[in-house]
Amino acid sequence: MLEHFYYGQVVQAGKPTDDMRLLAASPGVNDKIVNYVVERVSIPPLIRSDNGAWALVRGRSKQVPFVLVQAQIGSMGQVIYHYIIAQPDVLKAAGGNLRALKALLLDDLPAFDTPNNKLQLLELTQPEPASIDEQIDDILELMTITRNKMPVIETLLAAIVQGVQLIIQGAPPDLNQRIQFIMGLLALLPPSARFGVTFTTHSLPTSHIDAQIRFYSDDVPPQATTIFNWSTGLVTGEKPQDDYSHFVISQLRLDAELVIQQNTAMASIAGWRLNQGDKLADSLAYASTRLKIDTALQNNQPVSKDEVARILAEDPTLPDDLQIMYAMHLVKFSLAMQDMQHAAPVAVLLRGHDRLEQEVLQHMSSALDEGLAWLIYDTLIKWMDNPLGPQGQQWVNLTHRATLEYLKQMIEDHELDEITTILRELHVVTSAVNIEAIVPQIVKIVLPLAYIDAQIADNLFLLGVKYLAVDPFRQLMNMDKFRSQLNPQIVRAWTYINTGVLYADPAAELVKTARDYGENWEPLILLRFAEIAAFEARMALLQTPMLAVLLDLVLKNPLYASRVRQVVSAIERVNLADLQPPAPRYLLQIRLALGDYEELARQMLRQLGQLYAGDRQMDYLKMIGTVFATTQIPVQDVPRALKGIHDGGVKSVPLIVASISAIQGHVGAMELDGLVDQVAQQIVDERYLIDMIPPEAIISLLDHYTRRKNSAGLVKIANVVPLAAQQHGTNGIRMITDIHKRMDWDARSREVGLQVLRTFVRLQNDPERARKIVGFFGKELGLRIRRPLEVTYLVQRMLGFQSLDEYATQINTAVVFLHTLAEIYGDPKNTPGINELLNGLGAMPGAMTSAEKQRMADNIRFTGRAMIELGKQFRAGSGRDPQSHINGVLRGEVNPISGLDVLLVIGGHLVKGARFQVQVIPSQARYPLEPFTLQQFQNDFAACAFVLRNLMLAFPTNRPPETTAQELIAEIDSLESALETDMQNVMLRNLARDIQYLVDMILMFEKEADAKLFENSGLAKRIDSNKHKPRHVLEFIRFVYGYYV
Repeated sequence: MLEHFYYGQVVQAGKPTDDMRLLAASPGVNDKIVNYVVERVSIPPLIRSDNGAWALVRGRSKQVPFVLVQAQIGSMGQVIYHYIIAQPDVLKAAGGNLRALKALLLDDLPAFDTPNNKLQLLELTQPEPASIDEQIDDILELMTITRNKMPVIETLLAAIVQGVQLIIQGAPPDLNQRIQFIMGLLALLPPSARFGVTFTTHSLPTSHIDAQIRFYSDDVPPQATTIFNWSTGLVTGEKPQDDYSHFVISQLRLDAELVIQQNTAMASIAGWRLNQGDKLADSLAYASTRLKIDTALQNNQPVSKDEVARILAEDPTLPDDLQIMYAMHLVKFSLAMQDMQHAAPVAVLLRGHDRLEQEVLQHMSSALDEGLAWLIYDTLIKWMDNPLGPQGQQWVNLTHRATLEYLKQMIEDHELDEITTILRELHVVTSAVNIEAIVPQIVKIVLPLAYIDAQIADNLFLLGVKYLAVDPFRQLMNMDKFRSQLNPQIVRAWTYINTGVLYADPAAELVKTARDYGENWEPLILLRFAEIAAFEARMALLQTPMLAVLLDLVLKNPLYASRVRQVVSAIERVNLADLQPPAPRYLLQIRLALGDYEELARQMLRQLGQLYAGDRQMDYLKMIGTVFATTQIPVQDVPRALKGIHDGGVKSVPLIVASISAIQGHVGAMELDGLVDQVAQQIVDERYLIDMIPPEAIISLLDHYTRRKNSAGLVKIANVVPLAAQQHGTNGIRMITDIHKRMDWDARSREVGLQVLRTFVRLQNDPERARKIVGFFGKELGLRIRRPLEVTYLVQRMLGFQSLDEYATQINTAVVFLHTLAEIYGDPKNTPGINELLNGLGAMPGAMTSAEKQRMADNIRFTGRAMIELGKQFRAGSGRDPQSHINGVLRGEVNPISGLDVLLVIGGHLVKGARFQVQVIPSQARYPLEPFTLQQFQNDFAACAFVLRNLMLAFPTNRPPETTAQELIAEIDSLESALETDMQNVMLRNLARDIQYLVDMILMFEKEADAKLFENSGLAKRIDSNKHKPRHVLEFIRFVYGYYV
């Protein structure tokens, strides 16, 4: 079923309209396809009597690979085109049979009286290639047209193959004759190459069409083309040369049927090369060369070994019988020349070709018997290393024979350097060779030379390390002559294993020596020595340096797991106290890497009891964290590992530490989402865990949720992560900064990210450090982050870097105290006299040192001065209606212009703008200072000074606050979100009330006071000298100051 459409002139009232348009189309044809095809494919129409003009053109796009077009002038004079979208598989199936495709032509293309009609898909019975007889007839007809001139036919074919446009002039107008000519040329090509040859049966100089065969008017033909004149049979213009065309014409001179046979044989070859992207000329040239080589080999004629090797290695169209012929030619030739490099392609053909395999085996075995051991050894080592090379015991046996024979020959010739080279090659030979089966024989025949040559001894030592069993290796190492040729450090370690005579740090020395052999040999040497040392209980070798290498070996190469397990099991049977830290930890890591979870749990509990008893619990948890954080097991094994140690008895905090630490190695892994949620919830619910878990592990939860873009998870741990980051110092700051940069996928993630940073700033108790941290975050993360963090810093500065509930306690203490003083002076007509005050102060229970007395005096004086300054600043900016200003600030509608305004914004927002006004009921107490103790007096003034001093440090009275009401509100909302739910309501409401009370009392006290009361004014001096009775609270505070000073 083919997509198609008609394009041309609409016919109305028996006449065509002027413009060309889409007349009708099948469902899969859209405007884009129509415009593309019409612009690319346009041929001049002919009258309908000759079926019009016809063309096959490449579309050169996935949607439009090929286009068949028929152009006609209809019965009513309308120009109409029928475009058919042809798929490559349809054209390939036709194999150049244009007669089958001609069924798509219509004698009369339909007329349309309206545009944009709908069409059904065009049905085409699957075309088949022309028969051999039909193809022969087509070739003979072509010969007739060209007057049997073979050079002319060769030139025409060469033009097609080489991509030179072929122009046909003087042809009869009959469409069938023109198609016959094209089919004759196509028959000279392999069927697989015919579908891509394009043509047009009619064109003019003005026609814009990309076709290889172009029937042309009598006008001057285009430049750089090959021109065939039908009427004269002559060729002019370009005359390209082409090997394939020459080959085909040489066959045609013999027999037309031979051409068809050869083309059929070349079809799959040329098709493969075309599919590889080769040009038509290159594909056909290769195909013809292949046929020549096939024929030469079949007739035992000489051929190029390079060409045979290349074809055997690359050409998938080579049938089995020819593959064997090619392969055996290369094997025989290479053995005869004693150079097997050209036979390399044979190696990958041996599997599944029993006959070929047996022939090659026989020839190589015979060559081995004839003394060519070096050639067979070298060839088989390479062939067996090829993953697609030969396999099976026959090949292993032949390789073993060749290896031993080659070594014997070299030993007889005393070729020490060559023996060393062979041993080095055997170190890295593929496991398919099973070289360990003959290593004992190799050791036996080479050992005498190892006594006199250090290089041979060293390489024999390494061969034994890798392939010998423990007992044969021990026998080898116990030979004095052999051992005398080895590295002295290796010998010293072996002596310790054998005798137990200890020397300084044998483990570190052996590891260093093994490392000198290279990263591939280091773990194998150490594993072999560890096996024997463990058996002999030589614990000095089985310390941290050795265990660290064994852990790395297990993680990188599971093949050695069972051997390492035996070593670890032997070590675990000794007293753990014999191991120097962190060696015991490495034992746990190796168990984890091995997947021995039950034994891991047992050893964890054993180490807890033997190594971490008493007050070393925190050290134990840190060690467990290191085990699970630094041992990189596959992510899918993490849940099984944790379940395994849980089932083995590891519970509570150690299990949580193991869980969160295991997550560190797989941050962002989807498979661990459930585990991360579980651990995060436990830490949030049980905050004491934060002090027990490595801070970087907790920060990894933030990293995981960020990588997974899990906003809900971020919310869960937003207030926990800063605590961990704070413990991690500078590294913690950088870690949360880096993670924050990725917390930007939606508004919620950005909100949580800012909350994490705010909380971290609040955790600082050093104002200067907090300020620097805000600056660092601002520099790294930009103004969007810097500005709210600056407000966080200011509010924390105001809170004295205490928590909100601690600050609430301080401000409540100050408010209760000041309110008591306000009640004492609530009735101006009934205020305490000087003697009453002196007696009251003198009678207060308690005592103070001179330093405490000075500190309290400083707090008293600062409290008085601060209230006057804060009151003055407020009145300067509140305007004529202070109460209206206060109400606006409480509702967050007015930006703060004084320090007291900042308090009001906070005190108002906490209760949604509600107003608390302080009420003062005059005290009736006979002795107004009787309730106070000296200590309470100190504490109360200290609380007042703390609240007011920090307010003024954050928001100095000499300038307006550098923040807005909304910025403060956002900060308070952030502070609220970090509080425990059950303490929020009462505490925050009380704090709001106390803040508003404090502001009211400061304004009340300041309004009554002299502005210079706490300077050396005359009034101040009179009060200090007990010559002026205090009339209100601030004068009382000055009086108390004078009393203690």
